[in-house]
Amino acid sequence: MTRVVFYGFGAYVGTVNGQRLCSWWPDDPDSLGWSSALLVPIDLSKTPSAAQSGVIPVSAVQVDDDITSGGLSEVGPLFPLGRSAGACWIRDSYWNGLGGNKPPRQPGTQFFDYELTSVQYFDGELGDRRFYGYHAKILAAQGGLSHVKIWQPGWAKPPSQDVMTIAWLDLAQVSDPNFTTIQNAGDEGALFLDRATAQSLSARRPKIPKDFGFGELL
Repeated sequence: MTRVVFYGFGAYVGTVNGQRLCSWWPDDPDSLGWSSALLVPIDLSKTPSAAQSGVIPVSAVQVDDDITSGGLSEVGPLFPLGRSAGACWIRDSYWNGLGGNKPPRQPGTQFFDYELTSVQYFDGELGDRRFYGYHAKILAAQGGLSHVKIWQPGWAKPPSQDVMTIAWLDLAQVSDPNFTTIQNAGDEGALFLDRATAQSLSARRPKIPKDFGFGELL
């Protein structure tokens, strides 16, 4: 089973080094003193779609596709037509490789880190499926269905809890068993829903950067 995990960050482009090469700050650069040492380099051509088409191996993926191509990233991908600020979702292993320059996974206090996490599978039982992380609670269970309360990503913690929906779901069919932590009535924690289910529930993309507005999954 081949999969890639992405972490979401707010990104403010600071340098452009090529049509798809840039570096970005994970927060308002004015608050970071415009420090070039805090810039995160990224190759926006190294995406899941490039791996799926055989242009690069899955091991070379750095960043999620643009929202117009089925991903969650918003900066770029083309200069000068791309956005200079928005979300950038980078691979977990790429983030780990940034060493001391890693942007924080949890820049705010209103959410859990899994709310800014997505998983793309390439093969196996979950082949070619995408899952998004949410905070959720199972209120009740009946047969194979669970009555689930799900919060919008980025707003699961008090005081600004924002409930996305309360719905009956077959978690065995619509959730990722490798990352979902809730199973029984009363459980509260991470729920990774597949793309089709998230879209049917009118799920929003996380509000990153934090000063930006929401957007529905495309």
